[in-house]
Amino acid sequence: MSQTIDRSLTPGIERSGGGVETIRPHVGALVVLMLIVVVLTTGWFSADEVVMRQQSDSLLAGTWTAEPNLKASLLDPENLFSLLARSDRIDGDVAPYTKHPIAPVLFAAGEGVAGDRGLYFAGLFSLLGTAILFAHRFRWSPIAFWVPVLATTSLFHLSVVWAHVPALVIATVASLAAFGRDEPISNRRAFLAAVAVVGVSLLRSEGLLLGAALSVGLLATRPHDVGSRIRSALPLAGSVVAYLAEPAVREVWFGASAGPLTAPVASSAAESFVAGRLGVLRVMFIEPSIEAGLGQARFVGLLLLVGGSIALRRGRLRPTSAPVIFGAAAVMYAVGTLGSPIPGLFVAMPIMAAAVPWMSVRSAATRGAATAAVAFAGAVVLTSYDNAGGGDWGARYLFIGVPLLVLLVVPAIERARRVENTTPFIVAALICGLSVQVGILEGILSRGSTVETVDSVRQTIERELSDDPALVVAVSDERLSRFLYDRGLRGPSFHVPTASEGQFDQLIRPERVLWVDLGELAETRAGQIVATAGSVVIRTEVRR
Repeated sequence: MSQTIDRSLTPGIERSGGGVETIRPHVGALVVLMLIVVVLTTGWFSADEVVMRQQSDSLLAGTWTAEPNLKASLLDPENLFSLLARSDRIDGDVAPYTKHPIAPVLFAAGEGVAGDRGLYFAGLFSLLGTAILFAHRFRWSPIAFWVPVLATTSLFHLSVVWAHVPALVIATVASLAAFGRDEPISNRRAFLAAVAVVGVSLLRSEGLLLGAALSVGLLATRPHDVGSRIRSALPLAGSVVAYLAEPAVREVWFGASAGPLTAPVASSAAESFVAGRLGVLRVMFIEPSIEAGLGQARFVGLLLLVGGSIALRRGRLRPTSAPVIFGAAAVMYAVGTLGSPIPGLFVAMPIMAAAVPWMSVRSAATRGAATAAVAFAGAVVLTSYDNAGGGDWGARYLFIGVPLLVLLVVPAIERARRVENTTPFIVAALICGLSVQVGILEGILSRGSTVETVDSVRQTIERELSDDPALVVAVSDERLSRFLYDRGLRGPSFHVPTASEGQFDQLIRPERVLWVDLGELAETRAGQIVATAGSVVIRTEVRR
């Protein structure tokens, strides 16, 4: 049976599509869905958004540097403890974000047109472009149109002001150029893939790894002549060129070297490289999905879905058992989505995980895409921070590799649809996929509570400063310091990492400090508690 399915796969996909008019209503539905996400989004998900938003604001004001905080600058002229933590410095001034300068330029363009909501325009057009590109690749198939949206965490990334979705559409161009056709790569396609990889690399640092992975995937298609092998190396060459050229471009663009305001504090934990990489694997692919009761239910539901998919693919699942297994999978996954932590990659993309048993790598193009996907994931794991980005909604460092998975998943879904008795499986996979999107919308709606907490902290700080102008504000948590800056806190306020408190005392020499702590540190800090807001504790300490 499987051989018949594999031989008829491509013609089946072609027949399931049609002309461009086939997806016109789908385009409209996606635009409405994305606009709902944009309208509902308030506040932040990540502290990284703050520097991007602030850089966009600075660009609209005609400069790369933020408006100086005069009271803080008088005490800290070199901005060593800038409240806008982990920003950059240009001639001593604070530049919110210069790592990949193309990104804030994109966001500023949208903000200049439509204000704060315009910050999301770059992502909106990019996600729409990604869906259209895949629909076109599979002869305007509605399935191919929706897979990169509903089978992934794309709507989440749309709601966050960072460059993942703009990088996604360019990564899609690169992936389609490399593996969109089951034939040796031509000069034109190789050049297009290389140029697209340059674009990805200018937006996301993982672009370098994607370029290398695409070249590895192209070599896995076993090119026979020297010319094809050279063309296969072009994506890697493009990413290396971008990596080497971007610092020079920044030097010219800014008129001065941009560098971090403060040196990163080295971790005191002694951990072997292997143990660190295993930890990254765990965080990226599974955790923190299994840390809470509901998250465990969702993980069990995913295991049932994937296990049933494997049994169904091998013809070992009875028709009477399928509704029970897949029904339980859908219920457990859907219930587990409510209130559970941000999931790792496999749990955040259940349709992708369930489609794996139905994937085929018999053609050169699919073999290349699969090899590139594995190579990219491996490269990210080997080079990622030990915290793996906190596992942000399906391992965000892996997000630009989604196009490679879509190339494999769309044929796999078509393969499953053409087998008898797969309806319960397909329905369950859809329920799980839609549950992810509902969880994303729920998370977007809850961001307002974070804004309220930060505003409450800011108001308390400003009240204390007005009562005692000699106070110096020290915020120990990096995320909280950025959030407070974004909500307008200025004056003698600083970000002071715990490991740098001694240096802060020597430089500022404060008599009275208003400490703003979050988490465990808030419970151990000495001094008189002024107020609490959520898990934030505000207290005063007399130093001399």
